[in-house]
Amino acid sequence: MVFPIELIFSNVAKSIEIIDKLISKNCRCIILDTPLVVNTRYRYQEYNSLIKYVIGPGSIVCRDDCEIVTNIELAEKCWVSGAYISAESKCITYMPSSSYLDFLKKRITNIEEVYSLDVYLDSIQRSKENGVAVLHTGLEVQESRIRGRLSSRNPLHPAGVIGKFEVEIELKRHYNLLGPYKRLVHYILTIDENPLISEVIGLGKGLILHYDPIYESSILLLVAYLSTLYECGEYQK
Repeated sequence: MVFPIELIFSNVAKSIEIIDKLISKNCRCIILDTPLVVNTRYRYQEYNSLIKYVIGPGSIVCRDDCEIVTNIELAEKCWVSGAYISAESKCITYMPSSSYLDFLKKRITNIEEVYSLDVYLDSIQRSKENGVAVLHTGLEVQESRIRGRLSSRNPLHPAGVIGKFEVEIELKRHYNLLGPYKRLVHYILTIDENPLISEVIGLGKGLILHYDPIYESSILLLVAYLSTLYECGEYQK
């Protein structure tokens, strides 16, 4: 079964609800990080014709024995690249002042909290840990209000896909890293060249969210959720 990224972004509330069900029922779904050109069919169409379709990064592909169904399904076996998403994925988190942690705890059971950005970055760089951090006011960050157009630095990462749609947004609170921390991150999604979502890569890998997903627009919550599941998921190719 295929949940195309275009449909996922078309209805944020419904998509979050569907993703919740997919991981709670352990459907062994994969978030793609490479475009997939494949024959598909529509489950309920009158004629069983095949359609050549490009399934973009950020789309979700699931086994057909899951209780959650979609109209689009793969018509042939194929190799895919991405990460399995699961409610049991281990995820290191640093988000001391964000309600996004409560959002994740309702959905992911294996969350390990750390209480400083230093410890988070060290866990990602020196051990095979994956995770997500939400920046907030502090000595290592600069807070501002910002408005601009989203742009992708890594369109293959689920966090960067939204940048291809050229969405313009306003952030009530944007957090930019300062000093040596800034040199550690690789930008995935930017807003007028300022980082919105970035990544730290060591023995593990970890997201840095330069905004609070709960505090900002709902589409940015969906982007954060998809990205967290991918980053903390089990990579598969």
